Amino acid sequence: LDTPFRFNDFNWANTIRFTDRSTDGRDSVVTTDPVTGNPVVRYYAGNYQSELDFDTGINLPLLFRNSWRLQPQLGVTNVTGGPFALRNRNTDGAWVVQGKRPQFSLSASPTFFAFFGGGFLPGVSRIRHSFNPLVTWSFAPAATVNEAYANAVAPEGQASLLQSQPQHLLSLSLQQNLEGKARPAANDTLGTNARKYRLLSISSSGFSYDFEAAKQPGRTGWVTQRVTNSILSDLLPG
Repeated sequence: LDTPFRFNDFNWANTIRFTDRSTDGRDSVVTTDPVTGNPVVRYYAGNYQSELDFDTGINLPLLFRNSWRLQPQLGVTNVTGGPFALRNRNTDGAWVVQGKRPQFSLSASPTFFAFFGGGFLPGVSRIRHSFNPLVTWSFAPAATVNEAYANAVAPEGQASLLQSQPQHLLSLSLQQNLEGKARPAANDTLGTNARKYRLLSISSSGFSYDFEAAKQPGRTGWVTQRVTNSILSDLLPG
């Protein structure tokens, strides 16, 4: 269920999700005996889990609408990974919640233009290059995880994580377009009927840098492992 509300230039977005899963048949979990260190197999007659999650946030009015297009946002996010509330075998069917923490973000999506003569391309009088980066900064402070929730999501035989680290991310994606304008016909003195077409369009997927992860020994801040590019052109139909 998605319920956006708009008040003038303020956009208040709310999303609620509920899932319920159950499995029949024998289910096994392998753990380690804390005394002997030997593997121990536990068998259960099926498994189940119900999840309830919600997100909310307010998009503040757009700043510098005709230039930098800055979009600030205030919201709340889950303290740790997983849904806001759940019940499963570890909770004996009782609901447990993890809590929320504030999240702040700021995105900028300016568009830069450059114009070139088309002398090196036959039939092209002018080329326009548009450069559109999307930069997003987000921050969420550290928070404590509810012990009952931490026990519910911890793998069997492993310690529960009771502290959630702060999140401090910077992301960047990029869209570029090279558009050509054909030479006008002899009787089109203003060039209003000259054909325009896409010479090259490059969409680069985003990549992120985690400032908090970069502080940990032996780790770098790079989150994204792979960057892809999509290339289109009207010069290559299909």
